[in-house]
Amino acid sequence: MIHELLGLNNGRVMLPDTPDGEVTMSARDDVFFDENKYQNFGDLGGEIRDLMQKFASEHRVRTDVKSLDDMRTFMDKYPAFRAQSSRVSKHVTITSELSRLVETCNLFDISALEQDLACQDDHNKQYRELVDMMGSDISFVDKLRLGLLYTLRFETSADLPRLKALMIEGGVPKPQVDLIDKLILYAGQAQRPPGLFTEHKGLFGRIKKNLHVGVAGVKNVYTQHTPLMAKVVDSLFKGNINEMQYPLLGEIGGNKGGRNNETGAEDRRGGRGGNNNGTPCPNVVVWMMGGTTYEESAHVHALNNSGDGVKILLGGSCVHNSTSFLREVSVAPIR
Repeated sequence: MIHELLGLNNGRVMLPDTPDGEVTMSARDDVFFDENKYQNFGDLGGEIRDLMQKFASEHRVRTDVKSLDDMRTFMDKYPAFRAQSSRVSKHVTITSELSRLVETCNLFDISALEQDLACQDDHNKQYRELVDMMGSDISFVDKLRLGLLYTLRFETSADLPRLKALMIEGGVPKPQVDLIDKLILYAGQAQRPPGLFTEHKGLFGRIKKNLHVGVAGVKNVYTQHTPLMAKVVDSLFKGNINEMQYPLLGEIGGNKGGRNNETGAEDRRGGRGGNNNGTPCPNVVVWMMGGTTYEESAHVHALNNSGDGVKILLGGSCVHNSTSFLREVSVAPIR
């Protein structure tokens, strides 16, 4: 969320209202950031509040911190807390800016539709909501992102000329609307492997459930989506990854898989995701050509801490947000 709304480059977030104009976000020397970097927006505010209340309790200070304004007032009133927890002060500042953007840009409604488009197949309902969004006063950047996501979901059934007209009427510049055609050539159904919009089960299914079920078991509609990378890794651990899409180079543990000579049964334990004992590979390196995302990193983090005994190292040529990804699509040499 920080990277998408504020930009996180080389561990630095630009915040003009701070003394230095920027703040540093590093898990190596910021314990609070290390422990909460994958928290959702609502839970993060709760963690900051709990930290302040702990300080108040230790110092026998009466406080009632319920909002971000309360947090800022608390820090102004008790300089000792600011000195003791200067890093938390930084996170309050960032969270306050995120909160301002969420409210002024109507991001709750926008995010709900984005998640719905990514995870549910209800064309008529989603089209009506998209039309409403195109006629609203949200930014053209958000309208562009919604239009592109709708295109990916309903590429073969959508009225794309009508969609382009709606986007232009809604204030999206024509060169940005033209990204619809470039995105289809870049990542349309004919260009990508299957599974981008399908549900999945298995190990990552459990991780996904844990990620978007919050307090009292209430489902969080803003964290429904699971990236395709997670599904691919899940297939790898189950030993049924599609070798046409992800070809094997060489052998793993000397076991090619194939048919069991004694029983004639198909042996899917070896080769992809297995070793010579037929057990899953405990260590996997995933490299995302063209760039990865912090959402993918969050799912890898959840899997690494799931207790299933697997470890994944995720890397990529960059860490994208929507702006950098669309910039790449716009200049991509598409044939």
